[in-house]
Amino acid sequence: MPRSRLNQVLEALQQATSAGLDVQLKILQALPSLLSNYSADVKGELLVTALNICFILQSSKNAIVNNTSAATLQQLVVSVFDKVVNEDRSGSDSPHVGEAPTDSGSVPLKSAALDAYRIFNDICLLTESQRPEYLRFSGLTQTFGLELIESVLTNHAGIFSTHPEQAHILRTRVMPFIISALRGKPTFAATVRLVRILYTLLRRHMSILPAESGDAMDILTQLLDQDTALWKRSLCMEVFRGIFAEPGLFRRIFMLYDAKEGQKPILKNLTATFVRVSTEKPSVIGLGHQSTIPVANPYASIGASTDQAMLEVSGVAGIMSGSVGPEGHNTGISTQWSTMRVPCIDQLDKTEPPSVPESYLYSLTLACMTSLSEGLAKFILPLTVPGENRNRKRSTKPEADRPEGSAETSTGRGTLERSASFKKNPVPTNPLLLEDHPLHAEVKICAAFIEECWPAILATCSTFLYAALDSEYYHGLVRAFQKFTHVSGLLQLTTPRDAFLTTLGKAAVPPNVFTACLNAGTARATTQTNPPDTPNSIFSNARGLLSVDSLVGPSTPSTEKPRQLSTDLGPSTLNTRNLLCLRALVNLGIALGPTLSSSWRIVLETLQQADFVLFTSGKSAGRTPTATKAADQQADQEANQLLANFGTEIRAVETAASRLFESTIDFPNSAFVEVVTAVCELVEKHDDTASEEPSSRPQSPPSAAPSLKTPPVPHRRQLSISTTSAYSGPNQENQFALAKLGDLASINLERLLSYPPEVSGWTPLVSELITTLSSSLNTAPVRQRAAETLVRVVMEASSVAASYEPEPRGKIQTRLLNAFRDALLCMQTKDRQATITSHSTDVEIYKIILDGLRGILENCGESLVKGWDITFEIIDTIFVKQTSLPSGEDEANHHTLMARSARLIRPSFASLQLICSDFLPSLPNSCFLNLVDTLYKFSSQEDDLNVALTVSCPTRVEMVLS
Repeated sequence: MPRSRLNQVLEALQQATSAGLDVQLKILQALPSLLSNYSADVKGELLVTALNICFILQSSKNAIVNNTSAATLQQLVVSVFDKVVNEDRSGSDSPHVGEAPTDSGSVPLKSAALDAYRIFNDICLLTESQRPEYLRFSGLTQTFGLELIESVLTNHAGIFSTHPEQAHILRTRVMPFIISALRGKPTFAATVRLVRILYTLLRRHMSILPAESGDAMDILTQLLDQDTALWKRSLCMEVFRGIFAEPGLFRRIFMLYDAKEGQKPILKNLTATFVRVSTEKPSVIGLGHQSTIPVANPYASIGASTDQAMLEVSGVAGIMSGSVGPEGHNTGISTQWSTMRVPCIDQLDKTEPPSVPESYLYSLTLACMTSLSEGLAKFILPLTVPGENRNRKRSTKPEADRPEGSAETSTGRGTLERSASFKKNPVPTNPLLLEDHPLHAEVKICAAFIEECWPAILATCSTFLYAALDSEYYHGLVRAFQKFTHVSGLLQLTTPRDAFLTTLGKAAVPPNVFTACLNAGTARATTQTNPPDTPNSIFSNARGLLSVDSLVGPSTPSTEKPRQLSTDLGPSTLNTRNLLCLRALVNLGIALGPTLSSSWRIVLETLQQADFVLFTSGKSAGRTPTATKAADQQADQEANQLLANFGTEIRAVETAASRLFESTIDFPNSAFVEVVTAVCELVEKHDDTASEEPSSRPQSPPSAAPSLKTPPVPHRRQLSISTTSAYSGPNQENQFALAKLGDLASINLERLLSYPPEVSGWTPLVSELITTLSSSLNTAPVRQRAAETLVRVVMEASSVAASYEPEPRGKIQTRLLNAFRDALLCMQTKDRQATITSHSTDVEIYKIILDGLRGILENCGESLVKGWDITFEIIDTIFVKQTSLPSGEDEANHHTLMARSARLIRPSFASLQLICSDFLPSLPNSCFLNLVDTLYKFSSQEDDLNVALTVSCPTRVEMVLS
């Protein structure tokens, strides 16, 4: 066909639009081919004619013609912009044929660009119900016009960035129309298309529409906060879900608005709106004092059944309608009823709003929180890995990102020894310090966003943490908590990090559960006539982290009695969801360990309290409650599944806790000392110089004394415990802290021996053990545990030091023996309170330390190069001089040598006997006088005559003197 006849052909096609159905469909079939084959010629008025044919047919009442013409028109409009792309790409020297306005004046346009400008501008005018400037048609429906606009924006987003005349249309027509329409009351069909266009503009054209985009997001936030139509609020939340799913997009939003002075704080206002949304209907989300399982509406199936219809026909509709009324509703957020198979924003075929679940809005809020945390973590975490380790760590998931969807099946190593597969854990790089990094500006945006919005994010997440969520939503929420905390910690934003850690800790061990277990501990303590014996597992089982049975004496019924208490007291156990939060907290401790500083207290205190609850309840599993008492088979099945996973989750927590303490082996000294200090602060502190106690209550502190806990650090849970009200509370808590001190020392022995004691953490660790074992206000099991821990640490250290060179070995051996001597001297101070009970415990502690001294001599005596004089001092501490002065005689002549207790003579003499039999050649000459003096003391005492006679035998004396 000659090109000169195109005009006549198009005119003929336009006149034939009034013909029958077959002709109309043939016309629509021919138009795309015509424009494709003659694209260079169909422009200007010819293009307008071709489009008018489609517009005419699109108004047909025949559905087939209407839909076909709409699709054809959309195809033709897109092809017009395709020609602009080709024109720009070819860079031809074709002449400019017209002008178009922009913000900075008119710009000349070539043929394809001018056609695209005119057509897109007229489509916008027609959508606004205004008269077009070039097209000869005025009957375009608003919904179809919006679809044409979206099609162009979606298929040719780049044109609006490179052509200022098109951006001008967006700025002066599209965005003002969308904002004004949303402020009104558009229909559901129109609102869906308006929101879709707005979402596309926010994603792709925010940079060229900064002011308009800010106004539009502000409108969406207001609709979410104030509108009463659930479907409209859901549309807004679906847009926000999409924004948060693109990390780069919400960073760009914060940079353009919140981070600039004088601009609207878009994201700050939005996150504040999330807080209000999450708390507006507590009954819908099942908000309570702990996490629960969602329960379906018990009347929903009845209302939808044929039985209901039959009852209504039978004349008893009134009876059932009272039950199916507003009283019945789903409680909580579940994948069964809180989602939509097709989101509102994708329901383009609906003219009326669909039925939106009441909890759908809250599931979208949760999705926003999850996507936000995921986006931050994916951007920040890779920047914190040192360059030389980045490739190796790429295949290893960070600890804080370990999936929380199910309990780990591996039980890990049974002891706190460093496993071969354990990854190095150096101090992570703070991305804010990478000033030369090309993404440094983006990192600063992330940090500023967290500092600005964390209170609202924490409030929103905390609300859902105590709502009724099914397992999928709950796991997602815990992951969001974990990742947001992890990013805050990596950026050294201590305030949000500690706030999230504290909230996670409270979810791991709820205060009401902990208080109930304290009361249970009081009840059990009153039934004990004797304190439990010294734990016999100090050397074999002391490395178990949450294996609380190892902290109980062999005479304590650690299985039957706690279980009986848990059934009597009701909610006094931890459930699987508590353990899930606990494991998340511990994994954060592993990931952020070297940077936690004083915030170690949050992690360790939560572990301590969880250990106490498990101890009190005998590790019995707590059942996750349902949101309501209504019968729901699915909810019961989920609760049973969580109950069945309790044992697996316990083992997973123990594994994570073991790795937490193992990870300290790679800490710098300063970070390790902070860990030691935090563990030391977990031990109850007492003042032995307080007023004396009545003899009838030797173990009780003064009734007017304040709480025996140390002053709480920031973010610490305020739970004071006194030994007057809960004997086993501080007892078990101190047992946990002392066990952890021993574990830390065992794992970091090389560090403790290789650096000065003040730098390595030796001084605070040993000082805490000595203070605890010497305090007469501590319970006997706690004091003995401290002594056993000290002995274990010193013995392990002496074994390691035996392989060192003589000079460093001597310094270490002196330090180790000084620890024993200082521990015994602390129990000999004059201002120290002494009672019958505390004296008995003192004797036991003496015995433990003396047995430890003998163990060192047996295992390492041949390698002892220094400290023999201290050894004799330790042996001599069992003797005291008493003065029996007759009247008128000199005091110096009347001293009687006595043992502190007859039970200490043999343990002390065992070490002396070992020295005399095996190590006399190793003694330095200066110590022989010490030896003779000590032998004289044993031969002079009268508490154990068998020992005195043994010392006095001639062969022994000759051996020594030779």
